[in-house]
Amino acid sequence: MIGPIRFGALHAGSAFEVTEVTIASDRLPVGFDGFRLAVLADLHMGRRVGPGFVRRVVEEVRGRRPDAALLLGDMVERPEPYAHTFAELIAPLAEHIPTYAVLGNHEYFGLSCVYRRCIRAAGVDLLVNEHRLIPCPGGPTDGGEPAIALAGLDDLSDGRPSVRAAMEGIGRDTFSMLAVHHPDLVAHLPPNHSVDLVLAGHTHGGQVRLFGWTPLKITRDPTYLGGLVDGPGVPIYVSRGLGMTGLSLRIGADPELPIITLRSTKAVPG
Repeated sequence: MIGPIRFGALHAGSAFEVTEVTIASDRLPVGFDGFRLAVLADLHMGRRVGPGFVRRVVEEVRGRRPDAALLLGDMVERPEPYAHTFAELIAPLAEHIPTYAVLGNHEYFGLSCVYRRCIRAAGVDLLVNEHRLIPCPGGPTDGGEPAIALAGLDDLSDGRPSVRAAMEGIGRDTFSMLAVHHPDLVAHLPPNHSVDLVLAGHTHGGQVRLFGWTPLKITRDPTYLGGLVDGPGVPIYVSRGLGMTGLSLRIGADPELPIITLRSTKAVPG
């Protein structure tokens, strides 16, 4: 047991894996074929995860030049005193890459308004039960090309998530992604939803997993512990996240930075 624990401790807050994930859909406009989204979840910057690690993550994302970046919540251990420093570190990312965010439960540990104000000032587009239309990369901005939608929900534990408010105004023919912190929020999707992809975090992949088992009760449905899984009529990618909470180690659930590549099955190969 000493070996695995030591391995986990070394990897917590010091290293991470870049996970390449491909999602194909016949609803994705051809102009978005190859669209790449960097997903940052559960950094938990604070006592256990320092600014240096956050800086390395930002540099890695910038170096890979995705079309957009998404912060899936729990970016800080708590808003005070970490929100200001985190905002300074994330600003270079938002300056060069369109960056969106949703709130996690740790953003509510204290004054969530401090975190909201800081990351918005850093250029991050915070989505709280709302959505944005993303124009076709390299295409005209006058609406001539189909757009895709990115909706974001408030946190399940401490916020007031509303799928209806977030999706209101999105056409049913529009390819839509839903960003949530807690994967259990998929239970809020109505039976006739038109969401094409859900992106979630919160679980840390179990943080401590031994032979597929974790002692932590993180989600109601253990299917949503991590990776690409089938949800209620929609694929869900649950990121293992980058930081940790509680114990300063991860075992069998290495930190990850997913890069999601969208593929249109309508695109002509070659």
